[in-house]
Amino acid sequence: MSEVIKKTVLLIEDEVMSNVVNTIMLQRVPEIGQVHDVRNGKEAIRYLEQALQEGRPFPDLIYLDINMPEMNGFEFIEKLKVHPSIDYNKLNIVILTSSIHPTDMSHARELGIVYFFVKPLSEYHIQQSLKLVHS
Repeated sequence: MSEVIKKTVLLIEDEVMSNVVNTIMLQRVPEIGQVHDVRNGKEAIRYLEQALQEGRPFPDLIYLDINMPEMNGFEFIEKLKVHPSIDYNKLNIVILTSSIHPTDMSHARELGIVYFFVKPLSEYHIQQSLKLVHS
């Protein structure tokens, strides 16, 4: 029997308690290994650039909130799409937000986001999200 390759997750969320709860939930899933969190899109760009500089792989899965200070989720995606060193198409981004606004949902679809989940994170959300990640 082969060993499960653990997936790395990046949480981009400004609410500290959400990150704590989501980390605990994610770590209960056998397919999930490391979970990292940052507070906004700016920190996430820095995280990805640092991974690139250090030769570390990008996270297998990114959970992205929309409404955050400094750089919101949509601004983060727009920056990634034009980033000179990061291939946006190789990232698996899932929107995880409290927004149920139809404009946000359609904007996410226009940006190529497959999964748009309303908080809180659930086991169903995690299992659906893992479908994005290729073994």
